[in-house]
Amino acid sequence: MIRNDFSTNASIVIYGPIEPVTVRLISSLERQCDSVHVVDNSPIHIADRNRSRLSHIQRIVFHSLSNNPGYGAAHNHALGDLPVSKNVVSLIVNPDIEIEDNTVEILSRFFEDPDVGLVMPRVVYPDGTVQQLARRVPSPRDVLHRIAKPYLRFKAGSYELANLHWSHSVRVPIVSGCFMAIRSTVFARIGGFDERFFMYFEDYDLSRRAASASTVVAANIPTVIHHHGNASRRSWSMALVHLRSAITYFNKWGWLRDTERTRLNEQIGYYYPVSGANT
Repeated sequence: MIRNDFSTNASIVIYGPIEPVTVRLISSLERQCDSVHVVDNSPIHIADRNRSRLSHIQRIVFHSLSNNPGYGAAHNHALGDLPVSKNVVSLIVNPDIEIEDNTVEILSRFFEDPDVGLVMPRVVYPDGTVQQLARRVPSPRDVLHRIAKPYLRFKAGSYELANLHWSHSVRVPIVSGCFMAIRSTVFARIGGFDERFFMYFEDYDLSRRAASASTVVAANIPTVIHHHGNASRRSWSMALVHLRSAITYFNKWGWLRDTERTRLNEQIGYYYPVSGANT
């Protein structure tokens, strides 16, 4: 557990048989957090096997939601009844992440700044290449560009902040849901995840609402490894889920007119933590 005034909990959503990387992740989070919540959206017979594989881990709370309500709804289920305080930080973590033993402690330092509500660590591929997961609030054109990029060989656009340098932490409006640390008061104030998103764009939606209520930071430290799956690029059915979520997102925030998008994107710039967490 971290050695400061913050209490931390973690939420992980799984579907299907649990992988070794996930068992290692949960074990590491259990050593660093006050509690770890595993929400299993798998059919009940798979969830029972997953539960048995995690039985040796202490401070774990297992939730079985065999009806599979979606990614955001599952995290809302885990985090909705936990204590709400400015000194409580919730980690929202994909099951395919690897972390170091001091990851939670380093992230918690950012929340010593009372304006900070949401932080994403530096995320890399297994080969060390940085994943460009800090982003501007996208327009419909940005999203279409991203969908077409693998097929038309486009370069990464400005929406993906491809030129972002990781020498410092950066204030941004959008971070990835693969690893988020959010202050519990901010999560409660903005109402958690919008459960209309089954999968995809729920992190964009949550991030921009957090950015309207607090400071969102793409941190240059710590570094975590993400075994990025890109399911929507490998499956037509998941690509359709991605598209439906994009439509839901722009129906909510606006297709042609989104004045908040402009305001949030104008705030992008270097962030210097009050506790010197960049050092």
